[in-house]
Amino acid sequence: IFKTFAVTERINMQFRTEVFNLTNTPSFGAPNATISGWTSSTTGATPNSANLGRITATNSFYNPRQFQFALKLTF
Repeated sequence: IFKTFAVTERINMQFRTEVFNLTNTPSFGAPNATISGWTSSTTGATPNSANLGRITATNSFYNPRQFQFALKLTF
């Protein structure tokens, strides 16, 4: 979005706004595919799969909502 203002007859100033990821939609990472550690029980040691298949982080390329403002002077 931008708006141009006339400063003088030959000079203009432009105010610009740029928005990235306006809806702030997250990009989730892949689900956990590893079994971490072992849990002991009365029947013996069993794998601890508490986080198996869970998504616990966002994608490493995910950028949250960002606003950028600028002034441009043309003559």
